[in-house]
Amino acid sequence: MKLTSNDGLSVRRLPRLASFSSHMLLDGHGKVASTSQERRDMHPYFGTWPYNVGDQFVGLAIARLLNFEEFFSIDHGASQRDFDLINSECDIFVIRGSNFIYPGFFATKMTINLLRKIKIPIVYIGAGIQYPLGEKPYLLREDIDSLKYIHDSCVSCSVRGHRAAELLNKWGIHNVRVTGCPTIVYGLKPSIQVQKPSWDHVGWTVTDMNTKPDLKRGQFAWMKQLQDKAGKFSVIVQGGEVVLQEYIFARDGIATDRRADTAISPTLLKCRREVKSVEKLAKSVAYYYRDTAPQVVQAMLDNSFFSNSISEYRRFLRTLSVIFGTRLHGNLMGLSQGKPTVFAFHDERLKDMCELMKVPTVNLMDAQDNIELDQFDWAPFEGAYQEIYAGFISFLDENDLAHNLTKVSEPTAEPSIINATAMNSN
Repeated sequence: MKLTSNDGLSVRRLPRLASFSSHMLLDGHGKVASTSQERRDMHPYFGTWPYNVGDQFVGLAIARLLNFEEFFSIDHGASQRDFDLINSECDIFVIRGSNFIYPGFFATKMTINLLRKIKIPIVYIGAGIQYPLGEKPYLLREDIDSLKYIHDSCVSCSVRGHRAAELLNKWGIHNVRVTGCPTIVYGLKPSIQVQKPSWDHVGWTVTDMNTKPDLKRGQFAWMKQLQDKAGKFSVIVQGGEVVLQEYIFARDGIATDRRADTAISPTLLKCRREVKSVEKLAKSVAYYYRDTAPQVVQAMLDNSFFSNSISEYRRFLRTLSVIFGTRLHGNLMGLSQGKPTVFAFHDERLKDMCELMKVPTVNLMDAQDNIELDQFDWAPFEGAYQEIYAGFISFLDENDLAHNLTKVSEPTAEPSIINATAMNSN
């Protein structure tokens, strides 16, 4: 953003940004509830069950990417007066990318009526599709209305993979940039050299598949095969695994006991203590995961990890010698630190990202007892990452978003900044 000083010279100032509440984090922690109704049934540190820290990974990654001195954080239900202040004071409204390119998200959670309150450019960063593996992506008319309003307001928005760009292009939205997920550039490094893998300490980023029996069996089979080869096998929890999370809280002393809260008034809670013993919670874990091998359950009890602190997550992932698993952001946080990571894809979201990043993958439904680490090659990812990094720079520059990425050299091409129209015409 440029301003003109009294002597007629142009000086550059950092942009003033706005974002929805909790979409842009600076300290790794989410929105703090202000009333007793909002705090009801919430853990004093972690929020509402089930705790999923993946969105915090993305939010903090975007906050690290962008360079700004201040931003406004506004609730969806804010008054028009508050939105008018945003429109007069801010340059750009930033939306944290999530898996919101799916039918009905914009029809119910980010409607055209809400977005029309924003008169400044709206830029979302790193949005992804969310469809079962093999399902053809589609959107509702209401979704398209909201997406077109956003894209008509700005130079461009960024999506995580080519399938998202192709879907938007079909509806006439062409100012789409394929950048991948911001989590992968969390380290702000122009290149990543992946370490050599070993079986010393294997980590599996787990997803709760209890409502998807085939995927659940596939995940358990992979965990069993990998544990058989590992010197040490750890299970990394990220979100949705309520039974395992509650056990880890008690085991590690993160929480004293479970709280059951009753709101007396908007500013007063009555909190009942529900005593939870580690032994009883361990039995709950064993029962919930009874469909897997006993040694995998034991790994969950002994070596599982969960934290709401992103720094703790990154620190733990650095102790692993190789990472496998189904969680996008847990895997990306390891890969961003050069940890050899293999993605077990099970939906179109993961498949889309894996193809863009050229990372090693395995099919969740095809566990192999003869798997060897030398069958995986991270050199293609190292090359793709440099293109992704350069793509983020180009995307942020064209939207006049100051950032903290370093230009190593001027790229002759921008392969990760893709105009969907040109892509589909080839």
